[in-house]
Amino acid sequence: KNTGVLINAAIMVKQEEGFNAGTNDWEFINIKYDATVDYKLHPNGLLPDVSRTDVRGVTLTNCVNCHKTVTATNWVFTTR
Repeated sequence: KNTGVLINAAIMVKQEEGFNAGTNDWEFINIKYDATVDYKLHPNGLLPDVSRTDVRGVTLTNCVNCHKTVTATNWVFTTR
C-alpha cells in the first residue's frame, strides 16, 4: 500500500539517567525526507547520526520548549 512520501517524523527517545537534566533525559530527533533514502527499504526514513545536532539531540529548541510545558506527565502530551 502506498502511504505517500515521508515529509517529517518527530521522535522522542528516553535516554539513560544523566543524559541531559535539562530535558529530563529525553532526546529529540527530527527525520526529514531525504531523496537519497530508499523508502521501500526504510519506510520511516533513517535515523540521523548523533553528530547531526541540527536534527538530533537536546538542542531542538522548538521541541524542548513545547514539551517542557508538560513536566507533570514526563514531558509527554496525553489526552487524559
